[in-house]
Amino acid sequence: TDLRQFKQKALQWAASFEVFCCLDSNQFTDKYSKFNLLIAAGVKAEIKAQAGSAFEELEEFRSQNPGWINGFLTYDLKNEIEDLASGNIDGLHFPKLYFFAPEHLLIIKGNEAEIISDAPEQVFEGINSQKIVQNALFRRIELKSRFSKEEYIDSVVKIKEHISRGDIYVTNFCQEFYAENAVIDPSSVFSKLNHISPNPFSSFFKLKDKYVLCASPERFLAKRGNQLISQPIKGTSKRYADPQEDDLSKQKLRGHIKELQENVMIVDLVRNDLTRSAKQGTVNTEELFGIYSFSQVHQMISTVVCEKSDKISDVQ
Repeated sequence: TDLRQFKQKALQWAASFEVFCCLDSNQFTDKYSKFNLLIAAGVKAEIKAQAGSAFEELEEFRSQNPGWINGFLTYDLKNEIEDLASGNIDGLHFPKLYFFAPEHLLIIKGNEAEIISDAPEQVFEGINSQKIVQNALFRRIELKSRFSKEEYIDSVVKIKEHISRGDIYVTNFCQEFYAENAVIDPSSVFSKLNHISPNPFSSFFKLKDKYVLCASPERFLAKRGNQLISQPIKGTSKRYADPQEDDLSKQKLRGHIKELQENVMIVDLVRNDLTRSAKQGTVNTEELFGIYSFSQVHQMISTVVCEKSDKISDVQ
């Protein structure tokens, strides 16, 4: 009856497993939503793969495990499908691809919970009997950057030169911030993050001693039936406590030339990418320049859809 408390108990129960995945929509819904919360815990079968034959291995794993599987793909899998290579420092040592077929699956839709497990009653009792513990294990963390300020500026100058020469017209230039010997309680950090910034694509993944925590408003890619959906975000403005000031911030975003141009640019990019997996002539911009509000920001979100080509498998 208390959904928030049940979610906390379920997360605490799942965290006792060596591997688990939590996907939380934080009550955001649209026509493409499938659930409010999904928790997968325990491993029946798993696959770890490096770039090279990762997608072939995943296809084989998928054929052997036709039910729910949960996992992640990392950026350097691009090297398997494009003539590219990366020389960046890897201080995390995640597998390039990891998926698992869960022993237990909890799906919450509205106020109803479904448990898919060989022992659903045991899972329910295990969750319901949890005593919520607030672990406040937070020590001061010193974040460092892989770039010095001079190196960052030098990289920006080189990128501008590439754009001027016509080598590229857009790039997603990122830098890594990291901390060494940090001591945190990941479950508590995720709960606090989810409380401060509830977003429709919040996630928490545990792979033994490795964790991924996320609070994203962006649906990168979804498959519903035979339809593929991508909802790229470009364009952000601040939220304000005063309703009039907040509405003004939203209106400024809606008419901001730079933000509109960036959004069109990413929509073109997504449309082009989807054509590689789409039935010919089915790529369509369903919504352009939609303005959506979240706890801290307003975002400009567009929606691009297509019908998946029959020649493309679900893992290609």
